[in-house]
Amino acid sequence: MGNKFFTLTFLLSLSLWSLAQQARIDSLLRLIASSSSDTAKIFLYESLGETYYLEKKMDSSVFSFQHALELNKKNEFSLQKQCWNAAAIDYRLNQMGDYLGSLNYAALHLALSEKINDTFQKGIAHLTYGHNFREMGYYRQALDHYFMALAYCKSYWIGKNKPEDNVYTLQCIAETYLKMGELDSAFSYANQAYSFAIRDSVPGCILLSDRIFGDILFAKGNYEMALNYYRRYLTNFIKYKETNRDLGFVLNGLAMIFQKKGQTDSTIVYAKKALANAQEYQDQENIFKAASLLYDGYKESHDDSAALQYLELAVRAKDSVLSIEKSRQAQILSFNEQMREKVRKEVEKRETRKAWILATAIGILSLIGAFLISNRMRQLRLKHKDYD
Repeated sequence: MGNKFFTLTFLLSLSLWSLAQQARIDSLLRLIASSSSDTAKIFLYESLGETYYLEKKMDSSVFSFQHALELNKKNEFSLQKQCWNAAAIDYRLNQMGDYLGSLNYAALHLALSEKINDTFQKGIAHLTYGHNFREMGYYRQALDHYFMALAYCKSYWIGKNKPEDNVYTLQCIAETYLKMGELDSAFSYANQAYSFAIRDSVPGCILLSDRIFGDILFAKGNYEMALNYYRRYLTNFIKYKETNRDLGFVLNGLAMIFQKKGQTDSTIVYAKKALANAQEYQDQENIFKAASLLYDGYKESHDDSAALQYLELAVRAKDSVLSIEKSRQAQILSFNEQMREKVRKEVEKRETRKAWILATAIGILSLIGAFLISNRMRQLRLKHKDYD
């Protein structure tokens, strides 16, 4: 009874919050339509972008910030706000999986931050570059940008005479090394990040550190230690009242450990929890993992009907994952083509410059030669005249 009451209360609160957000969206849209001031519209579109983001309407959020950015450019209102708008767009595009689009806005973000000499935003721009390169599989380039982000942010905090706050960047570096299979480096940076997160009492970063430690130890085959970190994550997740997609990775990690230990019932319990969380966030990667674990679990339990049900779900999720992967590969190919074109243009530019320098040098030498010859002939004529 208590659980049902809690669930109903939670769902009611969620519905009321959603209705309030929609009312805010409608109100902002009416204000934008009735406003004759471009400056006012810039602020309204920014508020609309944030509200859409909270509602997980990512396309609409990006579209709103793009409107704010274009109006800002048109009216030359504020370079600082242009920088912030570009930052909002590049971050959201990365979250949407549009890595090329995100890179384009990250380039604008970086250029604007350099123009206004905003050290912190330079760091954030490089952080976004790192996210995109990591997701595209360019791990070395990702690390280059993460380390640049680290340096800029460190410089920013030193300039403010405040303690360094680079927890998230360190965690990004740790995750990148984890993807590269360099587990000792991953653990080292994860440990640094965890120390800062504990010092500053940052709940989200403490949680992420627990998950990264668990993932590293799982990759090392130290399942008991990984289990401890994943369990600590769950305890802190409830303690800090978090709600995020990341929970799905931990729940699937727990299910995989119990599968390796031959504890089928526990595998099914955690895989079901992972599936529920993944479906809430439409997270196809974790839906596929959880459904695959459930298929294996029910097959092991000789429940063929349930096993078939989860196999079908896993196949549907796998199709979505493959579609996402195809999109990612297409972006990688397009990026590589852009890089080749950029290199070709740079080579052409250098060759043109070389040709111009050579032609200029030949011209100057020709003029010097002509002057010397002319001068010599004049001297000879004068000498001949004196002789006569």
